[in-house]
Amino acid sequence: MTYHAVQKSRISRRVLSAEFLEIHRLGCQRGCQTSCQPQLQTFGFVGGWGGAVIANRMSGPSLRLAFGAFLVCLGCSLIYGALSRLGWV
Repeated sequence: MTYHAVQKSRISRRVLSAEFLEIHRLGCQRGCQTSCQPQLQTFGFVGGWGGAVIANRMSGPSLRLAFGAFLVCLGCSLIYGALSRLGWV
């Protein structure tokens, strides 16, 4: 492994452990049910890892197009939600 690969794996382990701790802390503070936390954390990690694998296989322009389409859809959803709360839609 190269130096950068080792550093990335160390950083990802730190971020992952920080995520586990933060979810557990928030769940305990709010009195939420904590029995489903391991499943949520596992699926979140697997989904993030799978998305990273797919993103690394895509070419630069395709990745930009997909990200742009995601942002446009997100923006439209936010605008529609705001309009419906105002009662305009």
